[in-house]
Amino acid sequence: MAQRAATQGVDQPRGAAGWVAGAEGVELSALLAAADRALAIAQAQGHGAVCIRSGPDAAGGMGAHALMDWVDQAIDTGRFVLTLQNVVSVPEGTPVQREAYLRLLAPDGRKIAARDFLPLLQRERKAAFVDRAVLMQLRSAVDAGCVAPGMLAVNLSSDTFAAGELPAWLHAGLDGWPAAVPLVFELRETDAVAFPDAAVRFAIALRERGAAVALDHFGTHAGGIAALRRLLPSYVKLDASLSRGLEAAERRFQVEALVRAAHMLEIPVWAQVFDSPGALELLAEMGIAGAQGFTLAPEQALQ
Repeated sequence: MAQRAATQGVDQPRGAAGWVAGAEGVELSALLAAADRALAIAQAQGHGAVCIRSGPDAAGGMGAHALMDWVDQAIDTGRFVLTLQNVVSVPEGTPVQREAYLRLLAPDGRKIAARDFLPLLQRERKAAFVDRAVLMQLRSAVDAGCVAPGMLAVNLSSDTFAAGELPAWLHAGLDGWPAAVPLVFELRETDAVAFPDAAVRFAIALRERGAAVALDHFGTHAGGIAALRRLLPSYVKLDASLSRGLEAAERRFQVEALVRAAHMLEIPVWAQVFDSPGALELLAEMGIAGAQGFTLAPEQALQ
């Protein structure tokens, strides 16, 4: 077992903890590296969060600094791919939108998801580097005709919007963006709560450039409803943790309360879906309009 913990202070603004279970044959250095990444994930979720992992992840035992150096090199040398995943209507299952994800290519060819490295970049205030790489790659693909018409969602870190204005690279990426592929930028609920005024100014600036704003990982922060009222996003996406255990009355009551709050502001609600029978029908009963998940639509690499 390896643990990392940080308490609120000057160098660690968010008290959080990361915990990784050991296994026979796993080196201590790999466990400590995984615990460091788990801590970063917990810190990204907000003060008091805990991230528990079953063991070292796909990052191959690299520590925080080594992993960040490797990410820098992967972006600089183009060793990454973008994938697109459909969001579908509920309960029909018809595609209504796509979301872009960045996947780094490991030396052995594996694709490493952003969840394994982005929290570290966010902790070091370097996540805008990845945001820019994603948008530039998407722009190239759109200009080359490799992206079919339809709404396209992109995640943005707080590093990109914390100043409350569009950075120069985002202005450049949006110049002349084709109307046939409208963009919506998803902000994490935790980040929107941490930078409320900046998030509103940023959303206004994006809308002036023809892009939309959505709220991702919704429903886990006490300030989420206030952020919802101020941002008035195009939609909210419930945090994945809220889509599990919906057969329990307490969890269902929690989700239905969030859906009612959003519907009072005429904001659609989307959710993550896991492999469970009748999931779309259950979500539809709760008033949820869209769903996303590997069991519904696997990611497809953007060529």
